[in-house]
Amino acid sequence: MALAGQIPWNNKYFIPQGASMEHELLFRKIYWRYFNQICDTHGFDIDIYPGKAWAATYVPYIDFRKEIDLLMDLAKHAIQDYNNTSNDDYKYKVTWIEKVNYFVGEGREFLMTVKVKNLTLRTPIETFQIHAYRGRNEENVVRLCRKKFFKLS
Repeated sequence: MALAGQIPWNNKYFIPQGASMEHELLFRKIYWRYFNQICDTHGFDIDIYPGKAWAATYVPYIDFRKEIDLLMDLAKHAIQDYNNTSNDDYKYKVTWIEKVNYFVGEGREFLMTVKVKNLTLRTPIETFQIHAYRGRNEENVVRLCRKKFFKLS
């Protein structure tokens, strides 16, 4: 695994197809930040992407609106599960999807940041993070649904 340092740097894995090898130092810096963001945020908050390469497994899904029906279905399912199983006394409803990243696991697994309404308090919008995907039998699989915690600077 590249993240664990078990795979030494090899341009064929890290440099995107068609990119010039003369930019290896730049790509090393990009990957340093990219892998740190994946580790620090569990893949939810990535603001840099090295491009299509074997080692670039977490992909920001910029054009996620193309699959908004699937993503909203997954998000609603996750929030409903959260409402039903959490010790939280509050109930939530998905209002919109803010951003999406994905990686290929058992298919494309989505890491979504969603905005929800607190139906119990009728308070302002809150932020949740959801890791979910559509399973082989077309079932919704939720691996994680949690309130997003923000780091204090």
